[in-house]
Amino acid sequence: MKKKLFFSVIIIVFAFISIQCFESISFAASNEDKALDEVAQAMLLKADKLKGKRIGIFKFTSLEGKESPEGARISQCILERLMKNDSLTFVDRSELKKIVGEQELQQSGLVDPDLVSETGKVLPIDYMITGTFVYIKTKGHISARILKAATGEIYIAKSTEYVTETQKESSKDSKEAIEIYKASPDKLDRLNRVFYNLMEMSEKRPYVFLVTVINDKEFEQLEKRKPKFAERIKKRRLEIRWEKPGLQMKIDRLRDGLTSMKKMYPSRYEQVMQKKKEMIANPPARKPPSYKPYEGPVSNE
Repeated sequence: MKKKLFFSVIIIVFAFISIQCFESISFAASNEDKALDEVAQAMLLKADKLKGKRIGIFKFTSLEGKESPEGARISQCILERLMKNDSLTFVDRSELKKIVGEQELQQSGLVDPDLVSETGKVLPIDYMITGTFVYIKTKGHISARILKAATGEIYIAKSTEYVTETQKESSKDSKEAIEIYKASPDKLDRLNRVFYNLMEMSEKRPYVFLVTVINDKEFEQLEKRKPKFAERIKKRRLEIRWEKPGLQMKIDRLRDGLTSMKKMYPSRYEQVMQKKKEMIANPPARKPPSYKPYEGPVSNE
């Protein structure tokens, strides 16, 4: 009798512990679900204004814009929640890839609208969903945004945090990025957008990049050392100022962002300055004309 009672007590205790463990795991797992629900719900509150609009969702990245399977999973989870609303129209990632290429997609929506329009490309979306995630000790942090594709303007922003099941691998993002994120996820997003825009610009529109990052004092020194190179930059600067007011406004915004980056995100700022030094040391070739010369018959009239 005592043996039966003893084993009965053991079974009851074991069952109680099992239930507690199961509840703990379920609760932890539901924390992320709850956070994702919260993000999706914030977006769905304005779903009526997104009706008839084409929406593209990009992979979520680390705070410094790096992709990972975890970021892809998070963006997919949010997409699945949003697709329950039949009034929203989503564009497949493969369609976006055809237009802007994989490099831009890997930058989590950090596509340069000016560059897209200048190259004659048309984004097949009206809005883009992008975001970041980070694990800090036992907490997960998700920051999501809906941006207007044509301008990059933030339409909706939502940040949330939740307790993870166990302490996950610490973020590999820099301490600078984590500190900025803690203070303001939106500020980090803006600084990252400035950084990626400038680095992309340095590759695809090098003279616009140089117009943006070279200050007056540096330009005066350049005129003495490399007058022909300085003249090309000056010509591009005047062309932008008088003929492309939209691009000039963008350059002004990037300059303001670069000033903030110098104070808040010096490691990113130094990367931009290093790129500038490299381009001054090895001036980029002049951009060939975008038109094709006429090769047809010449009229005698």
